[in-house]
Amino acid sequence: MITPCKKQDDHDHGHTMLNINYPAAYVVNGGSNNLSVINLLDNTVTEKIGLNGATFPHHIYMNSAKTKLAVAITSTDLSGGHEGHTNASSGLKVQIVAVVTGMINKEIALSKMPHNAIFNFDDSELWIGQMDSIQSQVLVYNTSNWTIKNTINVGGGLSEVTFSHDGMMAFA
Repeated sequence: MITPCKKQDDHDHGHTMLNINYPAAYVVNGGSNNLSVINLLDNTVTEKIGLNGATFPHHIYMNSAKTKLAVAITSTDLSGGHEGHTNASSGLKVQIVAVVTGMINKEIALSKMPHNAIFNFDDSELWIGQMDSIQSQVLVYNTSNWTIKNTINVGGGLSEVTFSHDGMMAFA
C-alpha cells in the first residue's frame, strides 16, 4: 500500500518525522494551521502535522500513488466564504507533504491565492488554481523537478481546478 521514503528532504523545517503506517485520512484544520491524521482503524486522531508556519490551509489533495499531499495555503480566513478574499499578498503557497512521514517535501511560493492544488492522474503534474477577481490562473508544474510547465489564464473568480473522471479534461 504505502511505503515510507528513506530520504529525509532538506525542506523538513524541523518537523518530527512520523510513521503513518495505517489506513489514514488527512483533514485540513484552517484555524489551527495544521493537518489532523485520523487512523481509520479506530477513527481517532493520532497525529497533527505542522505546516511550517503556514496560515489558513484550505484544500488538500492526495496524489494517485498515495505518497504525497498537496495543501493550498491561502493566508486568508475563508470560513465565512470565498467572496472578496483575493487581497492576501504574503504567505500564499502550496506545500507538498509526504503521506507516511508528514514531512514537507516542497513549498511553492505564489503571487496569488491558491484555492487548491491537485495532481493529474499519473502524478506527473501538479495543477494549482490561483484566485483573482480580474485574472485567475491555473499553474501547471512538472512534479519531477517542480518547474512550471504552463500558465493558463481563466478569467476572474476561479474557485477550484479539478479533472474529469478519465483525466482527459481539466475544469476551472
